[in-house]
Amino acid sequence: MASLASRPPGRPLALVLLSALLAWGCSATMQPRIAAEEVAAGPPSLESLFDLLARKEAALSSFRGQARLRFRSPERKFRSTQMIAVRSPDRIRIDVTNPFGISYSVASDGVQLRAYDRREAALYFGPVNKDNIARLTGFAFEAPVLASLLRGLPPELGQYALGTLQWEQGAWLWRRPLRGGGYYTLAFDAATMDPAALAVTGPQGPLLYVRFSDYRAVKGERVAHKIEFELPGDQHAELIYGTIWRDVVLSDDAFTIEASPSLRMIRLDAGSEGGDGAR
Repeated sequence: MASLASRPPGRPLALVLLSALLAWGCSATMQPRIAAEEVAAGPPSLESLFDLLARKEAALSSFRGQARLRFRSPERKFRSTQMIAVRSPDRIRIDVTNPFGISYSVASDGVQLRAYDRREAALYFGPVNKDNIARLTGFAFEAPVLASLLRGLPPELGQYALGTLQWEQGAWLWRRPLRGGGYYTLAFDAATMDPAALAVTGPQGPLLYVRFSDYRAVKGERVAHKIEFELPGDQHAELIYGTIWRDVVLSDDAFTIEASPSLRMIRLDAGSEGGDGAR
């Protein structure tokens, strides 16, 4: 992937937390933060959790950040510096930078996905879907899911029913079934009520683990500045924001990449040049 990268040193966080979350527990890295008598006062209401997530979504509906990305998989590893812009629900732009400027850009306007590789003087383009996003970023997410995760927000993922809530070692674990099978388990830090970790499983097993941390206030809203991913195939990514701006004005033009006559145009279709995912 040219734009999105590697686990921190030491034991992978998901090996500690994912199995615990799926078993309705938390690892020792999520230490108790409040006294037992405060827990006895009762859990938050499920409606209040809906309201909390809706408030964060609204507060981060227009988002820009400067980040460092580290990626590692069995096949490759790399680091990059990126400027990321998101406008809810599915507008995304990622510019990979180096000391000489921008080397690679990928943008979704909600309908078309484009990527400009300056080294190759090529522009890749195609409809916005999970396959094409995987080809151009390395992560097989639908655009609204990627737009949420880049902002440090847990995505919706089509869960239904209110689910159940349980206290485990400093966190409230909210577990909901997914359409088509599997579960969506979201951990909230009990002291701050910030979303702390997300585990998603399907009928065949784990699909995604994300940890949200390093929360800092941005114009009065607490925002995660560190997002760690664990994905099938032993893929690990860590996105660390140095600076985040929220409630910024992002025009439609920010999420398009204009084609120059000098560029090679490569359609993201099966069988076309570059269509197997050069990214």
